[in-house]
Amino acid sequence: MQQNNKNSLIAIFPLLLLLACGEPPAHEHTEPGDAVETADHEEGGHAADEVALTEAQIKTIGLTLGTFDSIKISGFIKANGTMDLPPDEVATVTAPARGFVRSTRGEYLIGSYVKKGTALATLEHPDFITAQQRYLEVSAQIEFQELEVDRQQTLQAGQAGALRALQQAESELKQLRAQLAGLSGQLAYLGINPDRVREKGIVPTVTIAAPISGYITALNINQGRFLQPEEMLYEIVDNRHIHLELDVFEKDIAGVKEKMRLSFTVPSLGNEVFAGEIRLVGRSFNMENKTVRVHGHIEGKHPAFIRGLYVEAKIWNDDETVAALPASAIVTAAGLSYIFVQEPDGEPGSSHFRRIPVRTGPSDGQFVTVTPLEALPDQPAIVRSQAYFLAAQMVQGELAHEH
Repeated sequence: MQQNNKNSLIAIFPLLLLLACGEPPAHEHTEPGDAVETADHEEGGHAADEVALTEAQIKTIGLTLGTFDSIKISGFIKANGTMDLPPDEVATVTAPARGFVRSTRGEYLIGSYVKKGTALATLEHPDFITAQQRYLEVSAQIEFQELEVDRQQTLQAGQAGALRALQQAESELKQLRAQLAGLSGQLAYLGINPDRVREKGIVPTVTIAAPISGYITALNINQGRFLQPEEMLYEIVDNRHIHLELDVFEKDIAGVKEKMRLSFTVPSLGNEVFAGEIRLVGRSFNMENKTVRVHGHIEGKHPAFIRGLYVEAKIWNDDETVAALPASAIVTAAGLSYIFVQEPDGEPGSSHFRRIPVRTGPSDGQFVTVTPLEALPDQPAIVRSQAYFLAAQMVQGELAHEH
């Protein structure tokens, strides 16, 4: 708007010169209505925020009057937060059991992409061997016990054996099978295939594999280190489902609903604007910072992901009908915005215009939402064009009074 303001001043400057040429010298007597009036404090009965124009001047500059327009325009609610991922898209890789790091894949560093199942490191420990040994021993006992059950069944069929002996053999077989199932689960937990152990024998190491496909974001492992099961070795994130965790202030949360559009930037990555949608609105209130958490999904192009990176967002309201004025009706001075309203009791042959401070809101490029900061009549006659001419006349009048 500042550029438009400059252009407006340039455009009206010749008009100022033209009108000024018809004005009498500063200290000569002038008839009422012959010149533009600007008042200072109580001088002339007008306040310092008023300016007067003759009807001829109004016609010459093409000044138009009217009231507010009712237009549909979108506003937005500011929010900030971070980029994050769903819990199932972040994996912490730990050792399945205590052991020594025998080898690592040196090519997989922080930032590397790995596929699910990729071997990242190997561990070794006597307990791994003991578990496989016990599995093989129980497997062998089961084979023997199955033969014993068959033998007892044959004896029982020929009434040559005791029923109690058959029942005892079957009970022992069930116990062995239960032990084998438990040992098989232990091996599977370690990442050892029980069938492979049965076919090819004991393996001395356990492989640590990537549980998901994604990028390595943390690494805490080295060769020869002794690990405990609770220690984090790698962190892997799958950034295909990045979302936003935004904080909305208490005063704004009533205007936030699911499926509202949002736009956001990642300040540390530049000024590029990305799009998304509100998916969830939190139901709990953060008493510390007076905010409610809002969950948003990113649509279209995604920014480069770094978990926890700060974002600034705008949540766009649905279109609503608001009071607005053309951009040409609004002037700025000393960082404040103003409009001009025609006073109803002007002198014959001239019109007085009062400068009213306003607060501006969203714009659609042509119209700007406006909230007056002073009371206005029910049907105000607002200057809708050439407002900067009035602003310039006020400045000219102030300079004249200074001399």
